[in-house]
Amino acid sequence: MTIQISVLLWAVISFLVLMFLLNKFLYKPILAVLDKRHARLEEAARMKSEMDEAAARAASVSGQEGPSEEELAEKARLAERENALRAAAESAAEKHREARLEACRKALAEERPALEKGLWQQLGPLSEAAAEKILS
Repeated sequence: MTIQISVLLWAVISFLVLMFLLNKFLYKPILAVLDKRHARLEEAARMKSEMDEAAARAASVSGQEGPSEEELAEKARLAERENALRAAAESAAEKHREARLEACRKALAEERPALEKGLWQQLGPLSEAAAEKILS
């Protein structure tokens, strides 16, 4: 078994071209996306730490550890309002669905007699054609 220099040279050249193409069109774009994601994660962590520091400063300035009774009452009132709005929206959606369903049922009930009549009219010629096929 001998090593053919030309085959080895073409294999090396093909490998180098493949590595160049993969680096240019695959690895670099993937690494760029990963770098952007890493930067966004670092920014989010920085913003979270700033928010925590601001909350701690606000708590120390106001001398309170938690929310006041007024804030809790406002929060409860807003939660009640949100629940009421959500219930109203669900009720309206249910009424809309029921109205559409009833309209569809009515349309089907109106179309059914015409469809049945058409089917009965087609049944005669079809049964004649079937009988001819069977008898011939």
